[in-house]
Amino acid sequence: MPCGVYLIECIPTGKKYIGSSLDIHTRWKAHFQALRSARHYNPHLQRAFKVYGEPAFRCHILAEVAADVLKQRETNAIAEHNTTHPAVGYNLSKDASRPRLGIKWTDEQRLRMSIARKGRIPTEEARRNAAMALRGHKVSEDTREKIGAAHRGKAISEAHRKALSVAHTGRKRPPRSLEWSAKLSAALMGRKLSEEHRAKCARGRKAVSPQQLAAAGR
Repeated sequence: MPCGVYLIECIPTGKKYIGSSLDIHTRWKAHFQALRSARHYNPHLQRAFKVYGEPAFRCHILAEVAADVLKQRETNAIAEHNTTHPAVGYNLSKDASRPRLGIKWTDEQRLRMSIARKGRIPTEEARRNAAMALRGHKVSEDTREKIGAAHRGKAISEAHRKALSVAHTGRKRPPRSLEWSAKLSAALMGRKLSEEHRAKCARGRKAVSPQQLAAAGR
């Protein structure tokens, strides 16, 4: 189960695709399963597979590396081999932590992906890769404002509220660190709540019984 950076090469053209994984052999299998079913996220690699067929592709391990430097080493390899250049390779992004950057999905493709993901449970590798990609990532103020604006005034349906309630029932929060508490306090300092917000908070507190507060550890 080697962890590292790998390369998939199309022999007739010499073009290459570079990726990384905590388990390279399992990742190769996933690539070819997606290619065989014509569902690979990379359209350039998918087209080449359709034209030349599976026997035209071979896989190599470029380097076995530690998990904490995996994405950085993949990014370095993409730059070294110049595989984002259409004449050289199939990579869509120079940044390994954002491999699908640059893809423009049609509405039909977005719908198909949404349907395909419903009910799907991510593998442990997918969870770890996602966590590593987000490690140290800071959301800009502009992005925060856009996210806030998108959710501001958004009405949550009763069914959604019930689903959230069920998902959080019995969940115990981990103890807050002093650093986390200090950051939260700084973020809320000087913040003025609207009268509507205050009224909602008051109604919410009245609806919570002392037993529920005790169970939540408050």
